[in-house]
Amino acid sequence: MSRYLSAPCQRSHKPAQDFNDNDSISPFLHVLENNGNNRRNQSSPHQQQLAKKKSDYKKAAQQPSKLKIKAEEMYKEWLKAKKEAKIVEQQRRETERRSRELAELEKRKRVEESFQAWLRAKKANLTRRQTPYTKCISGGVVIKYFDRMAAPEPGFVNKNSWVS
Repeated sequence: MSRYLSAPCQRSHKPAQDFNDNDSISPFLHVLENNGNNRRNQSSPHQQQLAKKKSDYKKAAQQPSKLKIKAEEMYKEWLKAKKEAKIVEQQRRETERRSRELAELEKRKRVEESFQAWLRAKKANLTRRQTPYTKCISGGVVIKYFDRMAAPEPGFVNKNSWVS
């Protein structure tokens, strides 16, 4: 220890340089700044791992995950299938409605034709009944004879008396 104390301090007494120009000092400042950044980056391994995880999480958050992409694709397919099913259902309902209308129209035609046939038959029966016959009983037997003054037979006779 004595030798350290006894050794004279040797300092060089050089005159200090005067840096008035900022361009001449900027390379020195740049080196100092980089050294400061390097010291901060040379932190503990734990902090480096945390920084790496943080950057990985940021990347993962920015990029959509495969599951998210797959889920979006499946949703689009489901939505497309649902729209197609809705269109098919609407077409089915439309065809059912049209078929009901056609069946109803056909039924109306049948009913109208049968009514017209019944009406023609009824008119034919009425024209035949218009002849004035008179009925009378002679010797226990019903006899019809022609009488111009007799009232015609009734136009409507209820054959089924139980139906009113």
